[in-house]
Amino acid sequence: GNGEAIPLAAVANFRYDLEQPTVWRRDRIPTITVRAGLVGDVLPATVVNELKPSVDAFITKLPPGYSVETAGSVEESAKSQGPIAAVVPLMLFVMATILMVQLQS
Repeated sequence: GNGEAIPLAAVANFRYDLEQPTVWRRDRIPTITVRAGLVGDVLPATVVNELKPSVDAFITKLPPGYSVETAGSVEESAKSQGPIAAVVPLMLFVMATILMVQLQS
């Protein structure tokens, strides 16, 4: 809300786990995944948009060859909206044409 910094421990729980040394990959690229669970009625896209300036500032500090990508429900939503957005101009043109034909007769 007011731009004050808060300790990460105030909003996150940390724990140490031992596991087999595994390099996780996504699209054949070694990956470190950061996950978050949202509480309440906050939408993932809202959280991503609010964090975007901080993430963009972090990206500028990364060495060459490293990147940050948003995944999960935000990524899936963008994938599903892409084809819909591609046909919107055609739909508007067809609707306007039908309206012009109907209103002229």
